[in-house]
Amino acid sequence: MASPETFSSPIVTSAGVSDVDAMRRQFDALTRQQTAVLAFGRRANDHPCRMVLIQDAVALLAEILGAELGVAGELVGGGQKVLLKVATVDKRGRSVDLLEQTLPCEEKESLAAYVLTNAESVLCEDLNRESRFTDHFLRRLGVVAGLVVPLHLCRHPIGLLGVFCKRRRMFSEDDIRFAETLACLVCSSLDREEAERMLRQQQRFSGTTMRLVDELMFVTDNRGRILDMSHAAIRYSGFTLESVRGESLVSTMIAPESTESFDALLHRLARQGGAQQYAADLLTKHGERRKLDWMVETSFDEQQRVESFVLVAKEIHQENEALPGSNYPKPYAQQTVDTPAFEAEPGQRQPEIRPFEPIDGNNGREMRRSPRRSFCYQQQIAPMYGGIIPSRKKFFSVVCCDISAGGVSFYLENTPEFEDLVVSLGQVPDLTYFTARVVRTAEKIVDGQPCCLVGCRFTGRVHF
Repeated sequence: MASPETFSSPIVTSAGVSDVDAMRRQFDALTRQQTAVLAFGRRANDHPCRMVLIQDAVALLAEILGAELGVAGELVGGGQKVLLKVATVDKRGRSVDLLEQTLPCEEKESLAAYVLTNAESVLCEDLNRESRFTDHFLRRLGVVAGLVVPLHLCRHPIGLLGVFCKRRRMFSEDDIRFAETLACLVCSSLDREEAERMLRQQQRFSGTTMRLVDELMFVTDNRGRILDMSHAAIRYSGFTLESVRGESLVSTMIAPESTESFDALLHRLARQGGAQQYAADLLTKHGERRKLDWMVETSFDEQQRVESFVLVAKEIHQENEALPGSNYPKPYAQQTVDTPAFEAEPGQRQPEIRPFEPIDGNNGREMRRSPRRSFCYQQQIAPMYGGIIPSRKKFFSVVCCDISAGGVSFYLENTPEFEDLVVSLGQVPDLTYFTARVVRTAEKIVDGQPCCLVGCRFTGRVHF
């Protein structure tokens, strides 16, 4: 059996006790720093404004390092000046007695300018012996030692944070790392805020573009799944964006005989990039087939990988025919109307024309002398009674069916009770107004619902 001496406790000398106390203090300091970093990370998730976030980091840094003063700096004046906010930090970590000062951002003039110019952390043990810069502002405040680290956003300096002491002090490597850790957290939070702001801005711009563009435009991911559609494409196809978002463009809208080759085209562009023109029929929500000429462009991410496709389509027409996908419906509004040359103002009476002659059923004779074109867009009309031109307040929206130089047809829930009307074609602010007369009505079933297809003949122009 082992002797009792084998299990005796070691004798701890006074030097050993000192080492243990030092390790305990170091451990406590690291624990406090880790707790502070966690608390600051939670604070950053609340999305405070830039300067508030920086000042919170300064107060926390001063509290943990036991410094008398904290400083937050921000570049102003187009980067020519730096705005310093120096505050005393009390025992509770609160900033009091805030003092602001704007200094020129010249390397030799101040510690702040030196930090921002060189983009590196600066440790100053004794300001009076400093040769890199002369900072009269800090000397007037009685600052002797300091630790300051820069802040960057998108690789450009935007400000700084740090602490000052009114006595000589040797900051440790752990102190420097802790200060730089807080600075990194601040910069990461600001980077995220800037990225989110730019994303929101891009989304607003993209949404506005998709509303205003007259082309049939589709945006898909690199696998051909629909991300966005222009309003013209929504009206033309009959699909709402919500109903097809995330669905394959090829399987949803491309005619069956072209799906395989179209899908192969997208796969090839996803690997190689570039652009490609392609002709393929589109099937609308109502099963109508439209001959389209497609232009497919690739969009790349930061690693130059294909991120998405932008597809622009135009309807294939016979030679010299206007394309409804381009500046619709101006080509129709600008054509010569097959009616008497009459122009009226709101409130003015229109001359008498031939009486209302409805034609029931679907087999009535063709009453337009110019070719019909599909026109699946939402426009506005207003009934006209007694030949008096209605005001703009009387207009309401209808979905059109087709159009020609001589007239237009649209859908109503019921057979119209009016004979004359004013038709508004185009988009704000480029609207063109025509007077028209109902010459045909026919009962239709659209999306399983009964409605009335109303055919009108243009009779003149109206200027509002």
